[in-house]
Amino acid sequence: MRSILTRSAVAIATLAIGSAAVAASPATAATASGVTRDMVLTAANGARAADAGETEGYSDATTKAVRSILNRACSIDTDGGEFVNGFDIYPTAPGGSADGVLLTGFISNNMTWNGRPCVVGAIATTDASFNLAGTVSLDGDTYDNSTFRKQSIQNLSGDVYVTQPLAIPENGGYDEAAFAATGNAVKDTSTTTTKSVPDTKTAFEIEKAKAKYDSRIAKAKKSYAKALDKAGDSKSKKSAAKKKYQAARNKAKAQLAYATGGVKNIEQTTVKTEARPFYVSASTGSNWNCGESSGSEVSAAGC
Repeated sequence: MRSILTRSAVAIATLAIGSAAVAASPATAATASGVTRDMVLTAANGARAADAGETEGYSDATTKAVRSILNRACSIDTDGGEFVNGFDIYPTAPGGSADGVLLTGFISNNMTWNGRPCVVGAIATTDASFNLAGTVSLDGDTYDNSTFRKQSIQNLSGDVYVTQPLAIPENGGYDEAAFAATGNAVKDTSTTTTKSVPDTKTAFEIEKAKAKYDSRIAKAKKSYAKALDKAGDSKSKKSAAKKKYQAARNKAKAQLAYATGGVKNIEQTTVKTEARPFYVSASTGSNWNCGESSGSEVSAAGC
């Protein structure tokens, strides 16, 4: 896990915390509108690559994905001056049917100098043809004057899901947060087959079917006669007209046979559900005090 905070905003974050201006994350309905499966997978894979030293810090794509998730999940008021000042990424273990991240962000305001923490979990299926089914929990030790354990359990749906933010008290913070999801990545495959079943026709139905057959044959003969007139001396056009008439006649006969026969065709649809179980989790561990800086960066964890 690495921490990102803009150099120019360190003073803003420190001042916001020092003046006890940390507000609770606004409630938002999961999943946050606009968060995509690709954002979550990019954030998770990018964090693991950075932690493994494969990249020097987070790539631009990873940073963009995380900011995009936090902007939506934390209900950031950009018109009111809010922006993602810093964030930490805690990816889940890779390799399963679902992947996810625990994100902690610090939201600053360049108009009021206030700030607030925001903690969310995000999970997505690793196969785009599958959806999530199961539950996800987000919990943490939050505090203002005293410490409270907050936990939220939500039902998963869709191919991507973002939790509601951790309920952090106004003017408070948190120490440790954990995110866990369990369930199945599921896909329904439908198969439709046609089956013949006994069907006794009434005299009225048979009479109606024969009348419809006579009408179809008469229409086909009329069209055939017109086509022959237009064909003139052309043997190829006459041949084409005859083939078209024969096809119409054969179709009418088949329709009559079905309408007066002792069976009918019905379609049966069966749905097969494929389920791939998963369990993913991530936690921040114990966080140090908000506002403490190290060099030019301030961690968003616990702030």
